[in-house]
Amino acid sequence: MGLIWNGENAQRKIEELYALNDQERIKQAQMIRRNIREWAEENFCFSERQMKCLNLLPNNYLDETGFLLARALEQKYPIDVFCSDDSINPNLRKRGDCVEVGWSEKEGFHATYKFTF
Repeated sequence: MGLIWNGENAQRKIEELYALNDQERIKQAQMIRRNIREWAEENFCFSERQMKCLNLLPNNYLDETGFLLARALEQKYPIDVFCSDDSINPNLRKRGDCVEVGWSEKEGFHATYKFTF
C-alpha cells in the first residue's frame, strides 16, 4: 500500500529516492520517465478526487513531467512538490512544472524543479 498523496508524503518519497544507491535511484528514474502515472499509482494512494484530477491530465503533460522528474532524480537536483488541497474541484486546479536553472562561477550549475499538482 502506497503513501497517501499529499505534499508531505511526496517530499518524503523524494527523500527516499535520493537515499537510494545510484543504481537503484536511476532505475526508479527510468520507471518514472517510462510511465509516471503507473509509477505514481504504485507508490501513492489517491482519493477519488485526486484520481479524477490525474485522469484529466493529458498524456503529453504526464510525459513531460515524467521526463523532468526523472532528470532531476538522476542528477540529484532539488525537487519541490506542491499538492493542491483535495477539496478543490479537479477541473479548477492549476497544474504546472517549473525549472529554475542557473550558473555562476562560485556555485557552478544549479537547478531546482518545482511541480504543482
